[in-house]
Amino acid sequence: PQYYNTHGYLIGGTESWRGLYVQTLNIGLPQEFKTEDHIDSRVSFEANNLLIDSYGVSGNFAANNVFPIDRGITNKENAWRYSLDKIGVDLAASKIVGANLEGIIQLPIQKNDDNQNTGIPKYLGYRGMITEEEYLISVTTFDQIKFDIWSAKAMIDAGSTIEMRVKNREFLPKAILNGSLDIGANAKYAESSDPNEKKDADFKGVKFQGLTLQTKAPYITAQYFGVKGEQKLANFPASIKDIVVIADGSQVSLGFDVTVGLQEERFSATGGMMIRGLITNENNKQRWKYDGFSLTKLGLRKVDIGVAIVTGEFQIMRNDPLYGNGFTAQLKAELRAPKGIEVEVNAAYGNSTFKYWGFEGSVKGLKIQATALTITGFTGGAFYHMVPDRDMSLNPAYANKALVLKPDNTVGLALRAGIYGSVASDKAVSIMAGFNISTNPNGGLANIGFIGEAVVMADISKLVPGDPLAGVKDKFKEMTGKPGFLNDLKNNSHVNSFLDTKAVDEQYPVTEKVEGAIYAKLAMNYDFNNSVFHASLDVFVDIAHGIIKGIGPNGRAGWAVIHVAPDEWYMHIGTPTDMIGLKVGLGSFYLQSGSYFMVGTRIPGSPPPPPEVAEILGLQLNDLDYMSSLNALGDGKGFAFGTHLKFDTGDMTALFLYARFQAGLGTDIMLKNYGEAKCSNRGGDQIGINGWYANGQAYVYLQGELGIKIKLWFIKKKIPIIKAGVASLLQAKGPNPYWVRGYLGGYYNLLGGMIKGRFRFKMEFGEECVLENSSVLGGMKIISDLTPKKDETDVDVFAIPQATFAVRVNEPIVIPEDDGDHTYKVVVDKMTIIDDQGKEIKGVIEYANSKDVANFVSEDILPPNKTLKAIAQVSFMEKKNGMYEVVMADGQKAIEIEERVFTTGSAPNVIPLSNIKYAYPVPEQENYYTGEANTGYIKLKRGQDYLFDDPNWNTVTAFAAESPTESNFSYNANDNTVNFNTPNLGKQKDYTFALIAKNKNGNNASTGNDTVEETVKTEENADDSAVSVTTEVKKAQSLSKNGEIERLAYTFRTSKYTTFENKLSSLNFNPLWIKLSSDVVTLQNNMNADEYFDATEISGSKYTDNKPLIDLTALMDDSFANKFKGLIYNNYPFDELTLNRAESEDDFAGIPPVKAFPVFTSYLQYLGSDKGNGFLKQTFPFKYDLFSYYKSDWYELISKAASKYVGSPANVRPAVINALLESTYGIIPETRYNVKAKYTLPGNKQGTEKQINYEFK
Repeated sequence: PQYYNTHGYLIGGTESWRGLYVQTLNIGLPQEFKTEDHIDSRVSFEANNLLIDSYGVSGNFAANNVFPIDRGITNKENAWRYSLDKIGVDLAASKIVGANLEGIIQLPIQKNDDNQNTGIPKYLGYRGMITEEEYLISVTTFDQIKFDIWSAKAMIDAGSTIEMRVKNREFLPKAILNGSLDIGANAKYAESSDPNEKKDADFKGVKFQGLTLQTKAPYITAQYFGVKGEQKLANFPASIKDIVVIADGSQVSLGFDVTVGLQEERFSATGGMMIRGLITNENNKQRWKYDGFSLTKLGLRKVDIGVAIVTGEFQIMRNDPLYGNGFTAQLKAELRAPKGIEVEVNAAYGNSTFKYWGFEGSVKGLKIQATALTITGFTGGAFYHMVPDRDMSLNPAYANKALVLKPDNTVGLALRAGIYGSVASDKAVSIMAGFNISTNPNGGLANIGFIGEAVVMADISKLVPGDPLAGVKDKFKEMTGKPGFLNDLKNNSHVNSFLDTKAVDEQYPVTEKVEGAIYAKLAMNYDFNNSVFHASLDVFVDIAHGIIKGIGPNGRAGWAVIHVAPDEWYMHIGTPTDMIGLKVGLGSFYLQSGSYFMVGTRIPGSPPPPPEVAEILGLQLNDLDYMSSLNALGDGKGFAFGTHLKFDTGDMTALFLYARFQAGLGTDIMLKNYGEAKCSNRGGDQIGINGWYANGQAYVYLQGELGIKIKLWFIKKKIPIIKAGVASLLQAKGPNPYWVRGYLGGYYNLLGGMIKGRFRFKMEFGEECVLENSSVLGGMKIISDLTPKKDETDVDVFAIPQATFAVRVNEPIVIPEDDGDHTYKVVVDKMTIIDDQGKEIKGVIEYANSKDVANFVSEDILPPNKTLKAIAQVSFMEKKNGMYEVVMADGQKAIEIEERVFTTGSAPNVIPLSNIKYAYPVPEQENYYTGEANTGYIKLKRGQDYLFDDPNWNTVTAFAAESPTESNFSYNANDNTVNFNTPNLGKQKDYTFALIAKNKNGNNASTGNDTVEETVKTEENADDSAVSVTTEVKKAQSLSKNGEIERLAYTFRTSKYTTFENKLSSLNFNPLWIKLSSDVVTLQNNMNADEYFDATEISGSKYTDNKPLIDLTALMDDSFANKFKGLIYNNYPFDELTLNRAESEDDFAGIPPVKAFPVFTSYLQYLGSDKGNGFLKQTFPFKYDLFSYYKSDWYELISKAASKYVGSPANVRPAVINALLESTYGIIPETRYNVKAKYTLPGNKQGTEKQINYEFK
């Protein structure tokens, strides 16, 4: 070559050359040049005139059309597509003396669609040169490209570049672009192929600089975004500003503020907009996709449109959990003439699972005189499949909205109208009255209702000119300031050294501004469908910042409710626990009244006297709760009323004197029907007269204290001169039996305790009723309730009888008594069901975590159409001398029994999905591995033997993707399990599984479709024990024919892989790590799979007994794990040191933390809402988080050891403690960490397994 001559390689002439010459040679490209089918192998081409001698290699290398655009990838993941159309390389003495390459490259934002002919290039041409260190690429055909990620077209300016560098044997392409964007986007996710379609958002002239795209995170950044020119949003003129690129993992969004012109040169609305994009990894290639846009509320803020000032907001909704897709709008306009008139409009339109619309408007500020009432406004509206949210509508916080609407498909058409008015002026009394009527979806009348509210406002300064408390203040000063003795004391410096004589003005600050308000609301409604009338009234009082205020929450002074239904009625004007009344006071001085009145079928229990009475009498409040046993029987029918008055001066101070006085009185009367309650001490007679029994109490108390305040050096102290209290209480019940009890008691303390004492007198006559089955523990009823209800009919055969207890059962409880604390234990002796033949039904008792609820779960469903009796029985044990002994009463074991007789309804002829404890295949499973088991099974929570015992029916199982395939079937009545063979199933197919009963006698039975339809209508109770075939049945393909019943049906999908092990073997893990702190990381694996892991595998479902199918266990065979096994886990627990998480029910990692593999939260979120997200196939769902537990466990135990042995020398500490105290956490080694991944079928049946690893590097 000429290179030899110019560099002096041939001094002896060309004849002196010695070496190897090859005219043609097949050469492989460097590994940087990859194609989809040559990821790990070289691409070959021809070389010519090859020389090999002592100086190296020389020759000419050239190739054309090496690989096309659809085969070239820059690296193994998130790659860009490119072609190598031409390459030429000249080598001389092993040095590159000339090289060039040409081809086309596709940015990930460009759309790859050969079916569209838009004139916009889908690729960019490039030319490049090669040096020994890097590849330098320049793009030659920049013009206009399409930004698929933001539904935009871009004009690329000169100066934009693409560079291609090499690192770790991979290309790292980077594009740095300058230019402008024209965005034409629709709110929907899918982009239209129609180039003439009008776009929801049309923004032109969006300038950008330094927009950088690359294959490594961050995938996109930008130096600058700006805008010029006219924009369009929903065909309205718009302007945008503050444009930013927001990149968050696989989400890349373009966000900006937007102002929409609603009337030319008059007014506009402002808000925020986000155009969303997704970055995915498809077949090793990085792809960017448009993902729709979202628009925040567009707001109008006091816009002057000439005739009015307009304020409001407009919101487009997409996939809203309540509204679905649609819009809502609120608008308020203040008219300029006539002045003071306001118009409000609220509207909504959309489609969730049904279509709906609604609007309401109001006009305020009118002055239409109608006798004493002035009509100030009107309101009205119409709604379809929408209802007003009554509580929010009446809430004053929503006063700026005409109405708050929400979709409801149980309502057909609804109309509402109302007026606003005032008396005298709106500052005196303002009112609102409304009327509404609605139909059901079939057009029938559903509801008629009335709603009203009133606000009464008064300015006290108008009633009492000047300072409204000035008279009180001056009078107080006159009383305490005139006597010369007090003035002398106040001015005496010696007295001031030990008496607290703060100024009266400081003790009684006067409020400068006093305001008041009364607010009331009334609502009435009649439900024609259920024949129910319900009305409620609330009155709130808060005058002068609490000087006069209601005693209820938020100043509620009064409330009432009237309810009339076919099976119950009641009227409550307050209750004993929520009375109506007012509190009047200044500071700590107040007078409070409270009362209630109740009548009807729902009367709660009678109250005890106030705590002040018990305190003065020197008794516990429970000792005075004379109705506790009868109250435990629950609500009943009757009537009751009560009134109470309370007075408290608070701490009063005058110079060095202080005083406080309290007083109260009240009465409670009740007449109530206690049903079949009986008195065991009166021969089992029914209480009262046919169950009607009255009770009442009256009380009065007074207590107070008077003394002086002194200060000695830095100590302030109160010395009481006199402190005393007296109380009287009278309680009675009757008739049959009559019982009366009275107390008179008090206390006194004179001269700081020099003379003190307490007295109490008690009288009691008559006989108090001792209820049958009442508890031995002081009359307290232990079994609070037992379901089903007494004499209830048509009880669901899946019902689970439940007993609730007043205390935790089977655990110690301490009860204070006159002779000290006593420890008892309530033991559940029996909880069962017996049939009409006296035979017990088999089942088990299950307790809630709180131990105050017990459920009886029968092995099989309850017998249909039978009269049954639920029984709950408890007994009592008392701890004496360290041992529990059975409590005896009248020589017999003390017990409490509750019984309920009820009748069951019919049994279903299907297996509801809610009765499945676990199954395989799993209902709704997305990755069923056909090779994990050749048989299937369904474990029922409650047996349904009757479905399979009838000789007239033959049951088979069927699997269907296109056509049904039947298989063998058996039912094990002992463990309530359905077993069947699984046929050969195809891969990646949706299947319906069904249990089908065939009538042996012909086609006379009802069809399976009728059965399923009837069962679907049955709603599921809160305890999941109802007869219910949920929506999954609807999704399943109906496999039954005439004369057949579909006992059970659900869907599942088969995996691409036969076993879990095969799926893991196909994954190509790429190790990554996340830094949690300076010395702790969590490991993860990118897997680049073609099938994600479903929720059933990762977290389990209600059909796997809530247990996941994939189980990961760390082998802990690395050096870092061995370190902590030696320090902590091999000897745990040691020296009485334990980990706090050992007692936590939420700890899943274990000790040692071999199960510390939490699932990415985003993985579960995408499974629930976005199964097409690339994250699911890119990322292995489990994180390796053992290092976090090593650190926290080590730190916790070393802290506890240091605290325990503080100041102790090493020779007295255990060796394991010394080793721990002398240890450090250390540095996590860069190595592989082995894990066993195991597949466990529901019911703890073992599947395949495989060892995988995570790597830290």
